Amino acid sequence: MKRVRRDKKLINLLFIPLFAILLFFIIFFPKEEKQAFVKNYTIEKKSGIFFDYEITRYYTAAKVIEVKPWENYTLGVVTDPWNLNFGEIPGGGSYARRFIDLQNLRDKKVIVELYSIGNISKKVKFSEDSFWLNPNEKKRIDVYFFTNETISGFFEGEIRVEVKIPKYDFIYSLYGIFGDLKWRIFCCFFWLFFLFLLLGNLWWLMLM
Repeated sequence: MKRVRRDKKLINLLFIPLFAILLFFIIFFPKEEKQAFVKNYTIEKKSGIFFDYEITRYYTAAKVIEVKPWENYTLGVVTDPWNLNFGEIPGGGSYARRFIDLQNLRDKKVIVELYSIGNISKKVKFSEDSFWLNPNEKKRIDVYFFTNETISGFFEGEIRVEVKIPKYDFIYSLYGIFGDLKWRIFCCFFWLFFLFLLLGNLWWLMLM
């Protein structure tokens, strides 16, 4: 009877570190949900443990055209300033450029991250893709589409601008010490320490 109670206690204690590991992956490595590409720019707002998020989604596309040396070709240019479509581009090493103008209208610093999704993502590059933006600061980000070795094809997806607004003042200090990547590493070590603490208590109880 005593052994049965001890086994139940052991099972319960094992559940705690497993739950901690699961919670860690949910928080720091969220699964990307599959979504249909937006057709016009769309703003989404989310909230996490340490940050509030504002994500602006832009539809983007590019048509790479094979152009023979003897052919005359006119570029298909998109002129709308908010539109991140690259239009038609001759293949084989050419590129096109668009831009995004950003301004922080909040009263505190925010983190801005830019990334792309879809089959266009391997060909899209940013002049900057992760940085702090101070209150009232403005910044223009160049967005490039490189055809590289591609001769022809159609590419589409989304360009996303993710603004991360820290919820707590101590996050600014941690970012100042550890930086963006090191912040995540710091959080990993924090959760590992918590896990080892639980396992240490479990080992101590098993020896009793």
